[in-house]
This record gives sequence, structure tokens and C-alpha cells, in this order.
Amino acid sequence: MLPAVAGRRPGLAPVVDRLRREQGRIAELVEEPRKAVSGDGADPADVLAEVERLTSGLEDHLAHEEERLIPVLDAPAT
Repeated sequence: MLPAVAGRRPGLAPVVDRLRREQGRIAELVEEPRKAVSGDGADPADVLAEVERLTSGLEDHLAHEEERLIPVLDAPAT
């Protein structure tokens, strides 16, 4: 979706760039719970902390995405 938005709305380039960076960070955050779970003797507290960090990161990203993109996508095409 981001390439299409960037192509049609060049003024949103800073928003799109930020969202792309955030998506890269989310990919990193997804790996942390996997590592915590897959280790021998995984500590439930460590797993929970990583899942909470992932959840927070996803919620922040989605809130920013909704705040910036939904109004643009809902607007009539020009």
C-alpha cells in the first residue's frame, strides 16, 4: 500500500518514509519474542516483556498510520 500512496501523494513522502522505517523496526520486534520462546529454559517474564514491547510498537505504528493515512485515503480523489 505504501508504494501506491507514495506514488499518488508525493506530499506524503515524509509520512511514508517514517512508516517504512517503523515497519522495519516491527520486523525486528517480532523476532525478539521468537528468540525468547525458542531458547532453552525460556523465562515467562522475558517472553511477556518482549510480547508487551511488540504490542506497544504495533499499537504506536498503527495509530500513526491511521492518523496520517486514513484521512488521505478517505478524501475524494483529485
